[in-house]
Amino acid sequence: MMVPSKRSDGFTLIEVLVALVIMAISLTTLFNVFSTGLRNTTMAEDHALATAHARTTLARIGTEHSLKEGETDGRIDEKFGWRVNISPVSFDDHSDADEISVRPFRVGVAILWEDGSTEKSVVLETLRLAHGSD
Repeated sequence: MMVPSKRSDGFTLIEVLVALVIMAISLTTLFNVFSTGLRNTTMAEDHALATAHARTTLARIGTEHSLKEGETDGRIDEKFGWRVNISPVSFDDHSDADEISVRPFRVGVAILWEDGSTEKSVVLETLRLAHGSD
């Protein structure tokens, strides 16, 4: 006499639901990882571009733009703005300052942009020399 065997013809509803939940969690995690990576890449590109703009602007001070005390600002494009601050460097001992034929200036360049609701900036500073008669 043969005993009929129980055979599984497919997946149960519980197994299918568990598989779908695992797949949904995995896909959500992957999408979060990719979106975070894309956001970080965009932030890095903005920072690198702002640094390049700051270096270019700083290189123009004293050649294309005059080296005069004060603060100026402007726009590079619709995303980036710039601010230049030029201030004379003072000497602690003023007795030697009259004998110097050049005057040092502190030059600071800030590149500003908005990243969502946060304002970001890159600031570069250097010293430049101007002739004492300028």
